[in-house]
Amino acid sequence: MLYNDKCYKLTARKKVKPQKILVGDIVEFSPESNVIEQIYPRRTTLIRPAISNVTQMIIVIAPVPKPDLYLVDKLLVKCFELGITPVVCVNKSDISSQDFNNSIIMQYGKVCDINFISANSGKGIDDLRKLLANNLTVLAGQSAVGKSSIINRLCSKLVSKVGDLSTRISRGKNCTRHVTIYPLDNISLLADTPGFSCLDVFDMGAERLCNFYPEFRMFDENCKYRTCVHVVENCNICAVKRAVNNHEINNERYSRYVDLYQQIKSKERKYE
Repeated sequence: MLYNDKCYKLTARKKVKPQKILVGDIVEFSPESNVIEQIYPRRTTLIRPAISNVTQMIIVIAPVPKPDLYLVDKLLVKCFELGITPVVCVNKSDISSQDFNNSIIMQYGKVCDINFISANSGKGIDDLRKLLANNLTVLAGQSAVGKSSIINRLCSKLVSKVGDLSTRISRGKNCTRHVTIYPLDNISLLADTPGFSCLDVFDMGAERLCNFYPEFRMFDENCKYRTCVHVVENCNICAVKRAVNNHEINNERYSRYVDLYQQIKSKERKYE
């Protein structure tokens, strides 16, 4: 671990089980013996990847490779469930078309902040750096969207070797294998993690899913039934469906919501 700009290799007392310690934990330890005495309560916990106390998630997408917006939606759901602040960050904006940018704004502009940057040219990096203040921020997203390049831009020295996009399998050659936290300054921590490309939301009940779509909230109070999940109900009953029909809620994102709901529901039936 890093403390006061010095690295310590720590062990844990028997009462502190090592398998229960996560990257991001705030611990009490003895500098003389390098022994962890206590793990303080966590603000947030992510299991896959395993990291704690994350306060902000930068969800990185790019025009190349083609964005996996189902993954973006799942990451947003997980953020809102855990109380983590999400930001959608469009990297490689120097090669993205206006149509691509507009599509992202239409789908996520009412959901969270959106930043357009280029790790290659440095465009927007200073604005992104300001967002990191007073946060433990995790970068998430598909392989090859430029997460390592963003980290290298943000950090004072090169922290990871950047690989080219593999045209054969459409993923980066420098895939992150473990969780690493980089201290950017005295008030900013940035984490690079593996595993987010495999994230699912099947551990949550289907009926809860709609609670984590902020754009639904200004309409769902007008649904006829409080238990409305905005999927099986007709437009006379469901105010969210009416908002979709009236283009007040983005239809593409709503369609993916329905798909995710049905996937979770199907898994629930399998285990009933």
